[in-house]
Amino acid sequence: MKRLVVTDNRINTGFIVMVVCTGVVCLSLHLLAYYEVTRAASWPSVDAIVSHCQVLTSSEIHYGAKTGPRVIQRADLSFEFTYAIGGHSYVSTVFYAWGRPAAFWVAREYPVGQHFTARYNPNDPAEAVVEPGSTGQAFFIAALILFGLATICLIYNFYQR
Repeated sequence: MKRLVVTDNRINTGFIVMVVCTGVVCLSLHLLAYYEVTRAASWPSVDAIVSHCQVLTSSEIHYGAKTGPRVIQRADLSFEFTYAIGGHSYVSTVFYAWGRPAAFWVAREYPVGQHFTARYNPNDPAEAVVEPGSTGQAFFIAALILFGLATICLIYNFYQR
């Protein structure tokens, strides 16, 4: 007597839920970035001057079992600018409303003493940015890919009944 072995080729539901949840997180990050950037883009502008700009570099050696030693270099930005509104002076360390710029690019484009136009929050003049920044399109693209993958998995499971 032969036994009939039935295998379940469906994709694990837990995996699909994890993909959808990750997509929701990516979409949420995109919406948060979009909100912060569009909010800062609508703020009034003010003349500002770079009062401090320094690139802090560091190196670390990481040893991988298969890759051997690798040198990891970091470049962190220490940046600050001053501006005045209504006779009050303010200092800000925020470059983008969302995200971080490349440290060496900022050091080249915004040296100490550089005059530029910043944007400040009219409801809280102590809050200002050099530029609004990026709206986080990478998070949106990742969310679309993840939702597409989840949809394909669900369709595949439907036809595996």
